Order: sequence, then C-alpha cells, then structure tokens
Amino acid sequence: MLIVQIIGRYRDSTGFHGYLLCGGSFITVEFPNGKFTNLLGINNAGQIVGIYNDDAGSSHGFLLSGDTFTTLDFPGSAFTDANDINNTGQVVGAYLDAGVRHGYLLSGGNFRTLDFPDALDTVALGINDAGELVGFYADVSGLHGLLATTIPEPSTLTLLEVGSLSLIYLVCRRWEKALTGGRVAPVFTPVTVRERSLVGDSSIS
Repeated sequence: MLIVQIIGRYRDSTGFHGYLLCGGSFITVEFPNGKFTNLLGINNAGQIVGIYNDDAGSSHGFLLSGDTFTTLDFPGSAFTDANDINNTGQVVGAYLDAGVRHGYLLSGGNFRTLDFPDALDTVALGINDAGELVGFYADVSGLHGLLATTIPEPSTLTLLEVGSLSLIYLVCRRWEKALTGGRVAPVFTPVTVRERSLVGDSSIS
C-alpha cells in the first residue's frame, strides 16, 4: 500500500515550522532548539532534508532519518541548505563561501562541490535515483537552469531499493509513535562530515 507523504512549512504566531502530511494527518517537524525549520525533500524511505536556523540566525542543512536529526554543514561554509534527497541517500543543496553560493552533492558521507563553469552562483535543487540533478546558475547574462549527471553508486542503490518497499507503509506509523503533544520528539546526533577533493572532477561541465 502506497502512503502519500507531503512536506513543507507553515507559519503561526511563533514563527515557521516544518510539517509532514502523512496518511491524511499533519505532523509538525522541528529541528531541536531551531528557530526556523523548513522541510525541502523526502525519499521513499521517509528520510527528510531541509534547513533550520540556529540562535545566531545562521542556516544549516539537516537530515531527519527515523527520529534522528543530523546537521549537514559543508566544511568552512557560512551557511548550508539541503534541498533534496534521492532513494540512494544522496543529498544536494547549496552552501555559501566568501559571498558566493556553490552547489554540492553529499554522497557516502563526502561533500563534492558542483559549480557550473564560469558561473557567479550555482545551486543544486533536486536529484533523482539515476544521479541526475537539476538546479540553476547565474552568470553575467542572468539566471539559467541546469541539468547534470553525477556518478551513481549501484551498491547503495540496490540496498535501499530492497528495503524501501517494506518501509513505505510503516513510515506513517513510525511518525505517529514519535509524536509528543503533536510534535516529533527527535534524538539529536551531531556528526562531522568529511570533505573529499576530487581532482579534475570538482565541477559540472
């Protein structure tokens, strides 16, 4: 049985909050102690990515897997957005460094910068299971859409395809059990993600 899951954000008198619409029920999802939470991407296993603001107003990407939040910060960046996640667990988004936005791919715990050649600004917005990503870039003539292909990871794909079929029906029940007073009761696990330099393959051509 296929359970439709919709994510987004809403605003009330206390600010912005993320939400998950699952099986006809709205569930508020908030990063622990975050001042702003926005859900941007979800895969078939119910893993969610998005952004939150901390006390200082800085933006960070995050991954919510089960009831565990993990911060996703590109090393050395001023802010990081996590915009989408595919069924292999690859995450795409953007980060700010020295006043310039760069796209990124997070795969297997490693960040990879994705910059369109000669662009002033690059943002990755979505990725499918084949590793094809979409986004936009800015150059001196304006804004342009982009489509690019990353290197797929077949072993990861096989493992998650097998598991996702059994998980999709259970995901709403899991969220319901995690609720406390209408909100998700998460476990926060900080993580340090390694940066990997890829010689000759650090940008999209």
